[in-house]
Amino acid sequence: MLDFAAFRGLRYCIETGRSLLRQSLSMLSDRGGQAPALRERGRGFAGDRPPRYGNAAAASRGTGPCLTGTRRNRKNIMTPWIRIAHRGASGTAPENTLAAFNKALEIGVDAVEFDLHGTADGEIVVIHDASLDRTTNLSGLVSKKKLETIKCADAGAWFHPDFKGDWRRRTDAVGREIFHFPRDAKGERVPTLEEALECITPKAMAVAEIKDPRISERVVTKIREANALDKVVIISFHTSVLQEVRDVEPRIPTGWLIGGHTGSASPTTLCQQLGEFGFNFLNVNHLLVTAEFAYEVRRRGIALWCWTVDDIVRMRELKAWGVQGITSNHPERFAKV
Repeated sequence: MLDFAAFRGLRYCIETGRSLLRQSLSMLSDRGGQAPALRERGRGFAGDRPPRYGNAAAASRGTGPCLTGTRRNRKNIMTPWIRIAHRGASGTAPENTLAAFNKALEIGVDAVEFDLHGTADGEIVVIHDASLDRTTNLSGLVSKKKLETIKCADAGAWFHPDFKGDWRRRTDAVGREIFHFPRDAKGERVPTLEEALECITPKAMAVAEIKDPRISERVVTKIREANALDKVVIISFHTSVLQEVRDVEPRIPTGWLIGGHTGSASPTTLCQQLGEFGFNFLNVNHLLVTAEFAYEVRRRGIALWCWTVDDIVRMRELKAWGVQGITSNHPERFAKV
C-alpha cells in the first residue's frame, strides 16, 4: 500500500511525463514530422541544432562556429585538396593567356599554374615552350626576341578561330600591303609575368613554373614589385632554380617537379632529397602515384601535388589516396570529383 505522500509523488511524475510528451509532440509537428534524433552518445544533436563546440565535421557542413559568411562562399576553404588550373583553363581556351586564366577563375579554382621564359631585353613572359612557334603566329626563340616583338604575336588563333586577334592592314616601307596585329587590337597575346599576377592573385594562388634557369632572380624581383610574395608558389624541374629562389627569397614556397621518366623513383628517396634541398613539396607526374606512393610521402609529412589529370575517375582516385593538389587542363571537371 502506498501512503499519501508516495501517491502524490507518483502522480507528480506522471503529470510531468505527460507534459514533456506534449512538448515533444508539439516540437515534432513544428519540424514537419522530423523527430530531433540523437547521434551517438557524446556527439551532440543531429537536427537543426549545431554542436556547442566547433569541430571539423561541423565546419564541413557549414553549421559550426568556425565558419562565417555563407556556406557557398566558404565551400572552397573546406575542400581537402587544392584545385589547380594547368596553364589556366587550357582545355577550353588558349594556354597561358589571360583568357585561359580568367576562364579558370570564373570556374572557381584554388590556384592557376603558368610557365615563364625570359626575353632578349630582360623581361619575363608567360609561355610554355622556349620558342614562339607552337602557340603564336611568330617563330623563333623567346630569349632572342624583345618584348615589343613578342607582344605583337597572336597567341590565340592557333587554338580556335574564336580567339583570333583583330588583324589589320597596313603598308610596309616598300609599299606592300601587309597584315599586322597592333598592340591596341583585340585578341590574345603572350602575357608578361606582371599581367599574369595582376589577373590571378586577387582571386587565387599563382603557381609559376620557371622554365629558363637564367631568370630565377628576375622572377623573384618581379613578384616583390607586384607585392605578391604571399600569393605565389614557384615550381620547377630544375633544382638549381628552386635553390636560387630559396636563397634570394625564402618566403616563397617551392615545389619540386618530378617527371614520368623517373618511374622507378622511390618515394622515400624523393622525400629525403626534398629535405636535403629544403623545398616545400613534391609535384609529380600523376602516372607515378599509387596508393602506396602517396602514403609513403604523406606519412613523412610531405605535401604531394600531381600533374596533369583530366580524367575524372583518376582525379577521384588520387583524392582518395590523399593527394593534396591536382592539376588539370579541364578545371571545370573538378566539380564532379
